[in-house]
Amino acid sequence: GCAAMAKSSRRWGRARRLGAAVVACAACLVTVLGLACCGRCWTARPGAVPRGDIAAGTALGGRIGIPAVRRWARKEDLEKEATSVPDFVKSVMNFMSPKPQEPSPMEAAAIRRQQAALDEVQERLQDLRLGVVSGQDDDGKAVRRAAPISVLQAKATQSIAFFAATSEQALTDVLLSMRINAKEFSERNVLVVPVLIEPKSRSLLDFSERMLGAKLMSQGGVALPAPTSEEDRGTWGKIFGDEFAEADSQGQGAQAAAQGLALLVRSDGQIACRGVGRPIWKTVFAELGI
Repeated sequence: GCAAMAKSSRRWGRARRLGAAVVACAACLVTVLGLACCGRCWTARPGAVPRGDIAAGTALGGRIGIPAVRRWARKEDLEKEATSVPDFVKSVMNFMSPKPQEPSPMEAAAIRRQQAALDEVQERLQDLRLGVVSGQDDDGKAVRRAAPISVLQAKATQSIAFFAATSEQALTDVLLSMRINAKEFSERNVLVVPVLIEPKSRSLLDFSERMLGAKLMSQGGVALPAPTSEEDRGTWGKIFGDEFAEADSQGQGAQAAAQGLALLVRSDGQIACRGVGRPIWKTVFAELGI
């Protein structure tokens, strides 16, 4: 009888040690994944739920259902990481992770206003025109033809990545990184549109002759704003001037001024993401679904 009790006691001791190890392992995984998330993403406002990755810096914001400003970290990536964790560990993680709070009436109203603003931007973009490369002249400079964004997306299913900046140098950096990743672009149906903006007056600026003549601007995937009237110029200026104002309101004005900001539009005309900083193309492609 004593032997049986001793044997039972040993089994119980092993079970307790195993249970403690499981809990410790789960806690460790929760901590590691939690730190990974906190180090990779943050929301623009308290309680905001970020969506979309745009740049090496941050993404512009809102709440549920609205592209948010944050660092590059995709919800899908975190979910994939979670699938490698055993079920019992995921149960512990789910238990320890509180559900997000429902937005207050005031926050819900702000969400609706932001969504309405995004819908308006999406609609106004469709009426604008882009100068797309159609060939080269005798001097090797790009020859462009103007095409409405609505046609490019409806007929050619083009995804469009707008990059707006206050200096030509910031846009040159974007186009240089595009050329470095030329192979990635050759496999995808996407246009990159550099936009030079004066945020305070919300004005679209013309590129210098030096910039227009640069080989970086002659890349096949680079399209340029092609306003046909002062009203069109005003629309370009307002859309991207408002983006800089939004970045500034979220404390990202300095980074936006130094490195520019992005507006990613899928081929169906929907804005996929907004953000500030230099692009990470792999993530840009993922946001555009290409």
